Amino acid sequence: ADIVCEIDGYTIKGTLPAGIRDFHLVPSFSCMEGKVTVNGKEQISERTSNNFIEPVVYRVTLDDNSTVDYTVELTRAQTFPTIYINIDNDYGYYKQS
Repeated sequence: ADIVCEIDGYTIKGTLPAGIRDFHLVPSFSCMEGKVTVNGKEQISERTSNNFIEPVVYRVTLDDNSTVDYTVELTRAQTFPTIYINIDNDYGYYKQS
């Protein structure tokens, strides 16, 4: 499933769809100049996996060796349990919100 994120300055925020339990994700991104690293490890779009259980800092190092850091913060979608109740063979449901 795709996760659409919003960029606000140097922070990138997104919400994981309900049901995703593995935070090791492989992002798709583009960098027109320089290279992208996380903790010193070069990142390749659609290939390099990172654990997003905590915020991940992507460092963009430009050709002139200047750097810009972007922090990616992913949260889980809030889901609530649905409880189905059978009362005299007439089904109803209660959804906590």
